[in-house]
Amino acid sequence: MEPGNYAKEDCRWCSGSAMDYQTGNPCGVCHGQGVVLVVMPPKACAACEGSGRTSPVEEIACTVCLGSGWAERFSVQSIG
Repeated sequence: MEPGNYAKEDCRWCSGSAMDYQTGNPCGVCHGQGVVLVVMPPKACAACEGSGRTSPVEEIACTVCLGSGWAERFSVQSIG
């Protein structure tokens, strides 16, 4: 896909804060950016229903979306 077919959406693991609330470190899912690039149109991950977690009570990242909460994302280290 061409770069114009992506959009920035909040990281569901950190809720867009860019920080992991448990450790206080930068979020490992969005690399401290607070957002992830997702394929347009954005679709929530069906496996975790867009939460980024395996269940509402567990702090384990979804293995399908890797914690982002989005069905299709573009993995980058830094988003400008």
